[in-house]
Amino acid sequence: MNAKFTIFVPVHNGGGHLKRCVESVFAQTLQDFDLVVLENGSTDGTREWLANVRDPRLKVLPSERCLPIEENWGRVLAQPKNEFMTIFGHDDLMDPNYLAVMDAAVRRHPDASLYFAHFRYVDEAGQELHACRPLPERETAAEYLQGLYTRQRDTYGTGYLYRSARYESVGGMPLWRHLVFADDALWLKLMEGSWKATAPEQCFAIRVHKGRYGERARWRDWAEGLAPYIAFLQAAAHRDPSLEKALAAHGPGYFLEWCNSLYESALVEASKRNQRLDPADVSMLKEAIQIVAPGKWPQYHGNPRFRFRRRRELLNQFRLPRWLYYRYRRLRYRSELPAG
Repeated sequence: MNAKFTIFVPVHNGGGHLKRCVESVFAQTLQDFDLVVLENGSTDGTREWLANVRDPRLKVLPSERCLPIEENWGRVLAQPKNEFMTIFGHDDLMDPNYLAVMDAAVRRHPDASLYFAHFRYVDEAGQELHACRPLPERETAAEYLQGLYTRQRDTYGTGYLYRSARYESVGGMPLWRHLVFADDALWLKLMEGSWKATAPEQCFAIRVHKGRYGERARWRDWAEGLAPYIAFLQAAAHRDPSLEKALAAHGPGYFLEWCNSLYESALVEASKRNQRLDPADVSMLKEAIQIVAPGKWPQYHGNPRFRFRRRRELLNQFRLPRWLYYRYRRLRYRSELPAG
């Protein structure tokens, strides 16, 4: 390989979003790249469309069956790569200056181990919704974690650039089930002993829509992903005192909010089906809270801050309101509920 950048795009049934993503890659003003599409058993014509793209920079890695998302992304590690690499969502978009901006950031901050830039959110049709929040030009792992856990940062799996050798040395993306929290863990691994540089320019777009994988992951997927993520954080904090301090200060509140959100989602899911919440699900969330904030379950469970959650609890607890809610959902959203 003679190019400088490798762009990986994992996809399953990408449809028109993939086409627009690929077109945005080929429209780069800096053409020093190869594009590798990890095609994951698509059945919507994606594979056929890719086969008709005549561009020597494109390499398609097909899978004969649909792999779990973590296995498809895991194929990145074994692939030949150029000096720098990035993994882009198939439904996201590069601006024509994305690689030029990132190349300039690398030359401006050669000692950084992770590179990012400002971006914007777009809707299903590609219309701009709003820009991301301002990001500092330089950030350590501890500063990144503090900003993320205090809701001052916008971050996704798309848009980050890093040295391929560094990616391989840390073992690539953690292959946790459904990849929940795996991107955050990767950024922290890449920043360990170094830092992240962020370009001031806006040069890519994150598409927000119901089909996005992160939007389709169920509450239980996120709940089950808490344990490996927290174990990773604790190990990383043991090696980095500044990260340990940031995690101790901001981790409990951040994960309590996560658990509250997951608990509400579990209540809603059960009520939609006219069922009581499974005590085993409550136990799983209680165990998660014990991991992130030992001893906090009693005050969490009775905290008046979570009034919305309390209303959900009452709805799920009693048969009549639960049945009325179920019937309402059946009438209004018939297609999303099972019969009977």
